[in-house]
Amino acid sequence: MIRLPVAEWIGLAPARRQSGDLVAPAGGMVDHGTGDPPAIASPAAGGLLSGRGPLVRLAVRLESERDRWFLAAPAAMGAGIGLYFATPREPPVAIALAIVAAALVLRHALRKGTLEIVATGLLLAFALGFCLAKLRAEWVAAPVIGRETAPVELRGRIERLEPRGKGARLTLRVASIEGIAPADTPYRVRIRVNFDDLGDLLGQAVKVRAVLQPPAGPDRPGGYDFARLAWFARIGATGFAVARPEPDLGSPPFGLLDSAALAIERLRQRVGARIREALPGDDGSVVEALVTGERGAIPDEVIDNLRDSGLAHILAISGFNMAIMAGALFGAVRGLLALVPRLALKAGIRRIAALAGFIGAAFCLVVSGAGSATARAFVMIALMLLASLLSRPALSMRNLATAGLVLLAIAPEQLLDAGFQMSFAAVVALMSVYEAYAERRDLLSHWGVGHGMAGRVLRYVSGTVVSTVIAGLAVAPLAVFHFQRLAAYGVIANVVAVPLFAFLIMPLMVVALIAMPLGLEAWPLIGVRYGLRVMLWVADWVAGSRGRSSRSARSPPARFR
Repeated sequence: MIRLPVAEWIGLAPARRQSGDLVAPAGGMVDHGTGDPPAIASPAAGGLLSGRGPLVRLAVRLESERDRWFLAAPAAMGAGIGLYFATPREPPVAIALAIVAAALVLRHALRKGTLEIVATGLLLAFALGFCLAKLRAEWVAAPVIGRETAPVELRGRIERLEPRGKGARLTLRVASIEGIAPADTPYRVRIRVNFDDLGDLLGQAVKVRAVLQPPAGPDRPGGYDFARLAWFARIGATGFAVARPEPDLGSPPFGLLDSAALAIERLRQRVGARIREALPGDDGSVVEALVTGERGAIPDEVIDNLRDSGLAHILAISGFNMAIMAGALFGAVRGLLALVPRLALKAGIRRIAALAGFIGAAFCLVVSGAGSATARAFVMIALMLLASLLSRPALSMRNLATAGLVLLAIAPEQLLDAGFQMSFAAVVALMSVYEAYAERRDLLSHWGVGHGMAGRVLRYVSGTVVSTVIAGLAVAPLAVFHFQRLAAYGVIANVVAVPLFAFLIMPLMVVALIAMPLGLEAWPLIGVRYGLRVMLWVADWVAGSRGRSSRSARSPPARFR
């Protein structure tokens, strides 16, 4: 007599072994002749209930993929987060907590059986996603002004300064706003200042007269919702200054954590200033965007060309950029340490090299502003380095799922970010194809392609083409939905630009960052400039081709606030 987990779920009595049946070790029985689950004797049913029913087949299939159950957790959590943002009214905290409690009760009550375990696990992840999104929204809650104001005096400290042509965009931690009670004063305000020669205002306490208004919502149903982004950034008003900011000596200083964030922002500003000093003009603006993530100074024409040519991912500081940074440091440190035999034999240079790669990835994360794509890449690379140290597979869907869970748990609102969606879509598609065809990756050798220089070049080009096609197909629906455009010749542009970026531009940028404390960054940045000009020329040529980009009507929007 055996017990099938699924039989318990559908209310069957313990099954009896039939003649010709074989007990499956991982969740059921299979028939010798057909390979299907056998008929199950059920006294409760008064006869035989076919074990070939859909529930039994589903349970056996799920049991055979037990090691991949974890991969469904981020999707279930994301569905719960999506439900929260799709609700027409703000749900109470008690409802969110009650959903989690109910899921935990079901998880405890239905502990036996494959279907019960999978179903209650997905339900729990779904409930946690809904609850985390609600708790995150409550945690960052801050006052938002209700209407546009006349010019008022705004006092606060500048947390972020972003150059914008003539002037800058300032994000201030508010101390007070004229005519607004302290209880109704926004936590942060973002204003545009159209004055040049502002000097070094970052971290300074200022007072400025400005016109304020509530953060703008979407201009059309399903459009970009800055108001939602502002809510989670605790920005309660936007506007523009009507006078030059003046020092305010009476504002209280920042606390410890705010001072640390300010130090990171100052580092980003200094790195960007050094790059612009070495590379004036549009070249410096693009390089600054590749290092610090600051794109405000890039001409619109350059951005449009990169989008229409399918090279916009170059500007996103994501896994591609960070992998080159971490990989270059890992390889360089390991290679240098291997030159010393005593260190190579006794010092564990692999761990030292992994630590160097981790530091490089962390530096890239900090300097870039820790966007969603960069944070996802950092978590992935950290897991890869850890897996490498533990002699585990570095590239795996489990690592990617872990990264998704971590990022969604920290900031659930990232689910609605176009960069987050497109980044994960591309990586999931690439890793899925890699796993499916891992045993056929030497297909070129089967076709007679050797391992010489020509074979290596062909392998690299074919790999770039296939990767571009896979990633492009994965992000195409999202690109159409969010931006109403689809790059038609992205494969051509990527075949030329990706090797150039990977083997010339990014390595020289790493060298420039290492040499920057010594004041020697100008020399490697000259090489970056010429490589970048070739890449931008390719983008301009592809974007100028006939049929470069297809535009589409807006997809039916989801009901997100």
